[in-house]
Amino acid sequence: MELSDFFGDSLAFPVSIFVTQNDKQFDSLVGENFPDWGVGAAIPSQYLIVVKSPTKHNYFKSLPEVLTHELAHIFLGNKVNRQDLPRWLDEGFAMYIAQERRWDVVLSVAKAVFTGSLVNLTEIDSVNSFNSPKAHLAYLESYLAVNYFIQIYGRDSFKELISNLAGGENINSALVKTIGLDYRRFSDEFAGHLRRKYNWTSFFSDSLLLWLMLAFLIVMLYFVKKSKTKKIVKGWEKEEHWQKEE
Repeated sequence: MELSDFFGDSLAFPVSIFVTQNDKQFDSLVGENFPDWGVGAAIPSQYLIVVKSPTKHNYFKSLPEVLTHELAHIFLGNKVNRQDLPRWLDEGFAMYIAQERRWDVVLSVAKAVFTGSLVNLTEIDSVNSFNSPKAHLAYLESYLAVNYFIQIYGRDSFKELISNLAGGENINSALVKTIGLDYRRFSDEFAGHLRRKYNWTSFFSDSLLLWLMLAFLIVMLYFVKKSKTKKIVKGWEKEEHWQKEE
């Protein structure tokens, strides 16, 4: 998805991309408080993207996805005049633009619903302090929140929300002006949506995950059967050896 298509305009200046070769170099550009699990960062005020070298770090997504994700941060940051945004909105929009499709979204969110460990949207502001599994869930929820907002209220409403934030409104008043719900009510509405959609019923009704589970079970059964067969053959060999000795 092109950023210019989404908002109908483009950045005023070109974006520079810096690929760092080690953690020290990366930290010197983005700050030492950046989480260990992060591989890229955007600095909207400098029109700068900093990424860790893909040849020296394990990426869980492609380099183009990482760059598109960070570019979306710069674009959105400039749309709101570099004002602070709720982290879920910033990260969720970046994932939405990068079209990051996570295969484990149903499993991860269904598990969080089942265990009562969903991350509240307001908590996601502290995502940099989360451990990797909780941060992963927070990112998934961020993407789902933005996707939910656009599906339910429309892309024009999302643009209006960003415009209200750019005009100096905080997230609470911007949401009220845009969709008639304050921050708490929108968060509750979204959480209710997750609980209805992502549960164990939805998990088992997901055809892709179901086939993956069946494939896993087949592989496990194959190895169990193979192991039992080896034990049987060894037993026969021992029995044959004893018979020869007799």
